[in-house]
Amino acid sequence: MRKIIASEYVSLDTMMDEPGLWSMPFFNDEISQYKHEELFSADALILGRVTYDGFSATWPTFTDEFGFADRMNSLPSTWPPGREPTSTGTPRSAGATSSTKWPNSSNSPGKAC
Repeated sequence: MRKIIASEYVSLDTMMDEPGLWSMPFFNDEISQYKHEELFSADALILGRVTYDGFSATWPTFTDEFGFADRMNSLPSTWPPGREPTSTGTPRSAGATSSTKWPNSSNSPGKAC
């Protein structure tokens, strides 16, 4: 049996928003190493629809010397069924074709995870 580990960027005063908007002043080598180990020990990503939209639009364009981008783009990813992601962030009904396709992604339960 595999574990599901929730990983969120959240402040002590419960700020939970796009990490790039607030967390960068707190990012350091220790956090970088932790996030690297976390990603490289994962078997798959389970994402919310909005996070999937952001990742699928951004990660395929990234490259880096540490292999982080390659790992993000090669892991199987899934999002909860019933809401198809779109590049505009507007929910679609299940079965609709997404305008943003990320390699190895699926919203069919059991396929990605």
